[in-house]
Amino acid sequence: MSDLKVYTDGDGVWPDMKDLFYHTGKKIEVARLPKGMASGKSSVAIRIDTEDGQVVWSETSLDLFLAAAKIFIAAEERDAQAKGGIN
Repeated sequence: MSDLKVYTDGDGVWPDMKDLFYHTGKKIEVARLPKGMASGKSSVAIRIDTEDGQVVWSETSLDLFLAAAKIFIAAEERDAQAKGGIN
């Protein structure tokens, strides 16, 4: 299972990718996989179909995926408050 690292401001976090060709995702799908973990807990799979026909996918635990969502929500709220309003 993949580790999940969360960035609340992703600008410039992957400088090693700046010279790589960027494939835009033609389609992005997210699926919960009940009992997808060895422990029997749910996992989440993310599939990206690129414009050139390639498919890239990865999987992480549902717990980590939901924790990332909560972190993003908190960052959005913090940014909105810093701008003088709340989303």
